[in-house]
Amino acid sequence: MEKNHLVEDDQLIDLTTFKQEVLKDYEICLTSREVSFQGRKEVLGGKAKFGIFGSGIELPQVVMAKFFKKGDWKSGYYRDQTFAFALELSSLESYFAQLYADSKNDPFSGGRQMNAHFATRNIDDEGNIINLVEQYNIAADLAPTAGQVTHALGLALASKCFKNSWDCDFFEHLSDQGQEVCFCTIGDASTSEGQFWETVNAAGVLKIPLAIFVWDNGYGISVPIELQTVKASISEALKGMGYYNNIINEHETGILIYKIKGWDYSDLCQQIAEGIHLVRTKGVPAIFHIEELTQPHGHSTSGSQERYKSKERLDWEKNWDCILKMEEWILANKIAEPHEIDTLKQLVKNKVMEAKNTAWVNYQNTFKHTIDDIIGCFNNLQFKTDFNFEIAQNLLKEIIEHNNYSRSFILHKLSLIIDLEPDNTLLKPLIDFRNNYNKMGFDSYNKNLYYEGNKDKTISHFEASELTYNNPKIQLKN
Repeated sequence: MEKNHLVEDDQLIDLTTFKQEVLKDYEICLTSREVSFQGRKEVLGGKAKFGIFGSGIELPQVVMAKFFKKGDWKSGYYRDQTFAFALELSSLESYFAQLYADSKNDPFSGGRQMNAHFATRNIDDEGNIINLVEQYNIAADLAPTAGQVTHALGLALASKCFKNSWDCDFFEHLSDQGQEVCFCTIGDASTSEGQFWETVNAAGVLKIPLAIFVWDNGYGISVPIELQTVKASISEALKGMGYYNNIINEHETGILIYKIKGWDYSDLCQQIAEGIHLVRTKGVPAIFHIEELTQPHGHSTSGSQERYKSKERLDWEKNWDCILKMEEWILANKIAEPHEIDTLKQLVKNKVMEAKNTAWVNYQNTFKHTIDDIIGCFNNLQFKTDFNFEIAQNLLKEIIEHNNYSRSFILHKLSLIIDLEPDNTLLKPLIDFRNNYNKMGFDSYNKNLYYEGNKDKTISHFEASELTYNNPKIQLKN
């Protein structure tokens, strides 16, 4: 039987492929939402210390990822988990490893940063620069609000410099002749920061390929947008910087401004596709103001949105949740049947639960040898007759039978045992073990802050500067 087809923009689109792509996007959104739900439970259950999640912005992020090409860059913050899942830059296990601060299994920061702080490598283990054109690139995500926009400005300016260089072939491993775009993500409250306004102004003046996505859920934690942003809309506030009707005037500086509902899948696809195409081909910046977003799990695990949002607002958020609206759109357009949606939801829940459990077991296994070493050290100790051996044994038993290990827990229990004996010389082996274990933790979370590999293969800052000034291939056009 002949397949159904749809003609769009003079291209023949296979409807079966289209439906598969839509359902894949929907599955990624469901997966990310379930990750947020399970991650929140892990924090509130004591397995992780803090959590801040990307629930409520899954749909626009999965659409944003559709137009992110290899060689492009992203400079963002702590709510971009859906983007990372969509491009397979993060596995579910890696995400939970970072949530647990697992220094051995978190590939992005070695357990140093809170959840959803992603990064990609620029050099390999031998110190060689990786071909950045053949991979998706993420500059290390930041927690300080608006700090990421200045990084994005520099990355987008670098693309323009590569594009204007005399010999782009010299940089072929770094840039595809300056065709890459830098994507930047930011919350609406952070647009009140000075760095944001300075970056937008500079980007417009410089005419660089920078695409800034503003996730607008109407609140900056508990502060409503009308109390923090002029005109209660960042896109309205920026109108004076924008191109009239988004028509680029080659003789003027400015920015493209798009205002899109965050729950409207088809409009998100259409407008983001148009905007990124112009950013990439014309080399001008764009602001994508994604509004009417929600926060199903609140701002973070440290607060409750029920304290500052009205019942009417909370009811609206339930009804206009982006995943719910996408599901309604899928059913209305006969892309899937209700029973197929229910099956997919259950599969996603099972997948996320399995990944979370695997990540937790992997994290707990990192303590296995430590516990064995503690038992061996304790059994070899010599005690005075008046030493409270029973209390010490109970403390050791608490360590052995614990099912939620952390470095702080182990160090705390060891210190309690040591404090039972005023004569430290008798417990010196245990004291030495504690001190060494503490040092191991310090090393785990403080190594590789800078490149520690073969420096002979890297170019020093001074040498790079000399190369830039003296090599005609790197000179820029006027």
